[in-house]
Amino acid sequence: MDPSRAINTGTHELRLMPDMRLLLDNVYQAIGAAQRRVLIECYIVSSDLQGVELFRVLSAAASRGVRVQVLYDPLGSQNTDPGYFEQLRSAGVEVRSYGERARGPGGGLMGSRDHSRVILADGVAFTGGAAWGEQWLPIERGGRGWHDVCCRFQGPCVTDFERLFDQRWEEANDQPGDPDSYDTGARYPDLRFVADTPSRDESLIYEAHLAAFRVAARRIWIENSYFYPPPAMVEALREAVVRGVDVRILLPGESDLPTIQRASRAEYKTWLEHGFQLFEFVGTVMHAKFAIVDEGWSTVGTFNVNPVSVGLSNEVNVFVFEAQFVAAMATQFELDLARAKRVTMDDVEARTIVQRVRNEASKELWNTIDGIWGPRREKLD
Repeated sequence: MDPSRAINTGTHELRLMPDMRLLLDNVYQAIGAAQRRVLIECYIVSSDLQGVELFRVLSAAASRGVRVQVLYDPLGSQNTDPGYFEQLRSAGVEVRSYGERARGPGGGLMGSRDHSRVILADGVAFTGGAAWGEQWLPIERGGRGWHDVCCRFQGPCVTDFERLFDQRWEEANDQPGDPDSYDTGARYPDLRFVADTPSRDESLIYEAHLAAFRVAARRIWIENSYFYPPPAMVEALREAVVRGVDVRILLPGESDLPTIQRASRAEYKTWLEHGFQLFEFVGTVMHAKFAIVDEGWSTVGTFNVNPVSVGLSNEVNVFVFEAQFVAAMATQFELDLARAKRVTMDDVEARTIVQRVRNEASKELWNTIDGIWGPRREKLD
């Protein structure tokens, strides 16, 4: 089974994009065919080789009279040459920074971050973990070849992508202010589109994960690049194992954020004792964020299963309930598992004293972060 084949649910056409070559080809083709609007919302928009490619396709669209808009986060894009955004503007592209006014006394960026990824070209939309940086560019094109998993959407939910972008665009123009969540709820039979905002009391994407894990009957498969779940989720996964659920968690073996990787590794012994099957992806950085529960629930998007995504970031996830699509995601998970090494208790016990101390220090840091920004336990326990 090809996990990237197009799947028609009767309401939407969905296509998993588990390879950056496939994603970029599809995105550039959609932008090249656009006649009305091209929208890019992304945490990272870089001025590197990937940014050069993006500039080329966006400026070409703008030259055809297409309205092209780019919304970026100033923290995620802090290393981008400011001249890059001016070049986009000179080429006819509208550009805004999300949250630029939210600065602390020392000039540091404060407030919510826009960690979302939305790409739209007329009737085609995309989301997932990938961003506009050469980390994601294939190696043969001069990039670092990170592995990510995204999805292409066609059908009525594309309108929701567009409405969300317009909402975030106005929020960026009207800050400071509180962002609003966006949730299609039960509008569509096959999927739910959710754009979350920072909240310890109502984290829609986190709560959707938690609810699915609590009723899982056969499997919970998670692939997540920055995995340090709040205690209520760890408990939900532990209870699932007790019910006989197959809980597998695929984590990065190499990470660009070593502090959260070390915190996770500090918990490996406990998680293994809970019955979680742990794996680490090898060969390149794994940046994917998706999950599968049983045969009728899956999600792909930008949500990192950790307290920062709950309490500090705008996120976008799509929850898909179509069995064929869930099967495609399961196939992709198995393909990625074939590129991973299983973590055993022997691996945990073999860590040096220095590694254990560093892991425990990171764990304490992330426990503090969870206490400040994670979901409130009285609501979710």
